[in-house]
Amino acid sequence: MCLSTKIVRARQNRSHGGTLAAWGPFDFGSPSDWWADFDTGSYGINEWCAYPPPTADSYWGFPTKNAWRMMDTKSANRIPLFMDCVYVDVYPLENNAPLDFEPPPYQWNNSWGDWGFQAMRLVCIDRHSGGMNSVFLDGSVVKIPLRALWKLKWHRQFNVNGPWTIAGDVQPSDWPQWMRRFKDY
Repeated sequence: MCLSTKIVRARQNRSHGGTLAAWGPFDFGSPSDWWADFDTGSYGINEWCAYPPPTADSYWGFPTKNAWRMMDTKSANRIPLFMDCVYVDVYPLENNAPLDFEPPPYQWNNSWGDWGFQAMRLVCIDRHSGGMNSVFLDGSVVKIPLRALWKLKWHRQFNVNGPWTIAGDVQPSDWPQWMRRFKDY
């Protein structure tokens, strides 16, 4: 767990942590709910780094063509593998918008974002003075400024010049107030 996470969430909605709160523990699931048997944590996995079966068109509703499937890939130092996160896993997309307000340090509301809905919000948390830490596919560890999250290559088709980048014509004033003081790089 990240040393910046000070508490584990209370029983209600404990599947999600917060900027300074760990997620979990989950309730024990049945054998078909194997994914619910996690303990606690404060890092999440970039599920685009999964290796879904080659014959599958999708996994968890997401297209398999976007999955990295291998670690030895070009620009592995720009592909987040796991990182500071308020949930156990994420599927970020380039059109995911940041929250309009800074999330409270010890709370999370699933309507703000979830692993498959506005997933970038789960990692766009100010846990480390304007940034979050990530381990990349090449094994390197880097502090990422929050506004630079949209410049990482989260999946094979991720547009690093998307709407939340300078190339996508985002201006400093377009960022939510709480993020305007942070760097783009």
